[in-house]
Amino acid sequence: MIGGALAGIPTVLFATAQSLTDGIVTAAVFVAYQQLENHVLNPVIMSRTVKVNPLLVLLAVLFGTSLGDWVGGLFGGFVAALLSIPCAAALQVIVREIWCATAQPNSDSSHIGEGNTARDAIVFAAGKSPDELPS
Repeated sequence: MIGGALAGIPTVLFATAQSLTDGIVTAAVFVAYQQLENHVLNPVIMSRTVKVNPLLVLLAVLFGTSLGDWVGGLFGGFVAALLSIPCAAALQVIVREIWCATAQPNSDSSHIGEGNTARDAIVFAAGKSPDELPS
């Protein structure tokens, strides 16, 4: 999220050195690009990478940034935004583990409830079928 800003600031400054119009146009394009990347591309890419719903990614970043800003100011918001997606992914795994541990065995499923609950929990948390994992 911060890499685009670090690249855009010098670009806008160089364009402004050429002419004010070039600087304004470059800044407008840069802001539009940043908004698209931060609000559309990053949640989708992060959700596929860590297997978390894109809405959960966006909400985690918003919540983390707000909480971090409230607790630690601007720097706290930045750090919280960086940590929010891994925390959301960890929370999702914990909830899945608890769900698997408390769920009743399904009688119509051939792979769940065969006495290998640790493997069943891993299969469920990974979001894969039992045939895709090694024995």
